[in-house]
Amino acid sequence: MRFIIYLIILLPILNSCTSGSTDKYTEYVLSKSDIDDVVSDMMKTGNFSNSVFINKISLKDGQQADAGLSFIMDINGAKFIVSAKHLLGPAVGFKDTVKTENIAKEVSAWQCTNLSSTDSIYAGLNDITVAKGDVLIFNSIINKNNFAYRSFKLSKMMIPVTMNGETDMAHAPGMFYLVAYEGRKEILIPLKLAGDYQEYYLFRKGKDFNFHGYSGGPILDEKGNVFAILSAGIDNNGEELIAGTKIRPLNLK
Repeated sequence: MRFIIYLIILLPILNSCTSGSTDKYTEYVLSKSDIDDVVSDMMKTGNFSNSVFINKISLKDGQQADAGLSFIMDINGAKFIVSAKHLLGPAVGFKDTVKTENIAKEVSAWQCTNLSSTDSIYAGLNDITVAKGDVLIFNSIINKNNFAYRSFKLSKMMIPVTMNGETDMAHAPGMFYLVAYEGRKEILIPLKLAGDYQEYYLFRKGKDFNFHGYSGGPILDEKGNVFAILSAGIDNNGEELIAGTKIRPLNLK
């Protein structure tokens, strides 16, 4: 099977559709909780307001980009800002790629603004979990105005595999959802699991939708917990598949 991968990083427009402790984080990820069997309130009510944010990234050399999405993930009460690592690179207009280990030195601000453009939080640039793949995890949140944001849980779902190590589609859940937006409203976009490829899970569109501009957005399981991070599109013999970076087991170094 031949794939052509391209990043989904076009700049989002509001009015259109468009180092921390690795050991500590691993402990959070491997912990067990009854919450795994509970459908999230956001999933029950369909109210995802203040759950995804548009990024404004400013570099110390004066470069700026409004690009992609971020969200808050809650693991046993610890909260993290999560987004896509490729947003710190030429794909969004920066001259060069900012390496994770250089974020505190080269980035002046990572601002996460809600869709109404009235409230923002900021990522702490000096405390970052180092992960492989297209996963960027900020361990501290700067909330200057006590902004009431909403957070997601980490999915504990483990997709079954066949004897050949491929996704066992016969026993895998069928539906997943991307939290995106239309205009100034957060919406759920249905996705159908299509398999996996390297560090990605692959999804087919559950409905016609332009996914460009939503890099870093959370892909949820059926209980409303984060299963993957939107990272790229894949051209599969003329069909566009959506690629979400596997967030569990988080590809930690």
